[in-house]
Amino acid sequence: MSTPGPDPRFGGSLEDLPPDADAMPGAEPHHVMHAAIRIGEQKDSALYASRIATQRWVMCASPAYVDRYGLPADLEALPQHRLIARYHKQQPACWAQILDAALMSRCTMALRCDDFTAQRQAALLGLGIAFLPNWVVGPDVQHGQLVQMLEDPRHEQQGIYLLRPMAKVSARLAAFTALLQQTIGQPPSWG
Repeated sequence: MSTPGPDPRFGGSLEDLPPDADAMPGAEPHHVMHAAIRIGEQKDSALYASRIATQRWVMCASPAYVDRYGLPADLEALPQHRLIARYHKQQPACWAQILDAALMSRCTMALRCDDFTAQRQAALLGLGIAFLPNWVVGPDVQHGQLVQMLEDPRHEQQGIYLLRPMAKVSARLAAFTALLQQTIGQPPSWG
C-alpha cells in the first residue's frame, strides 16, 4: 500500500497586491499567503522566486473582424481600426506600451475596461483588435478563434514567477508548484 502524497486541495485569492515581502502575510491576521504569482522581473524583492513561464504580448482579432476590416499593415494603420483597450485607473495600459500618445489619440477605442477576460471576449465577438498577454489569448490563436496580427514591436518577454516568503518549500507548496508547471506545460501550452 502506498503512502498518500500531500493533500491536492488549494485555496487562493485573486488580488492585485504589491510584490513585496510585507504583502505576503495578507491583510487578515488569520490568513497567511504562502505564495504569489507575479509577472515581470522581481527587483529588490526579499521573496524567493521561481520562474514558471514567459509572457509575451499578442495583437489579435477574430476572423470575422479581419474579414470585415482587414489586417493593419503596421502600427500607423491602427487609427483605421477599432481597438480594445485596457484602462487601469483611467489610464491606458496595454496599447500605451507600443503606441505613442499622438498615434493613440487618433485611434478609436471600441471598448475600454480593466479586465483581460472581458477584452478577450470582446475580441472573440469581433468588436476590435486586442493587445493582450499570450496566456490570455494563446489558446484562442492556436485554435483559430483569434488571428494574430502585427508582432509586438518591442519583442518583449516577461517572466512569470511564483514568489514565496521562505526558502524552504512546504510539501503542499511543492505539490502546487508541480501541478502548476504540469498544467502550464514546458513550454507553456498557450504558445
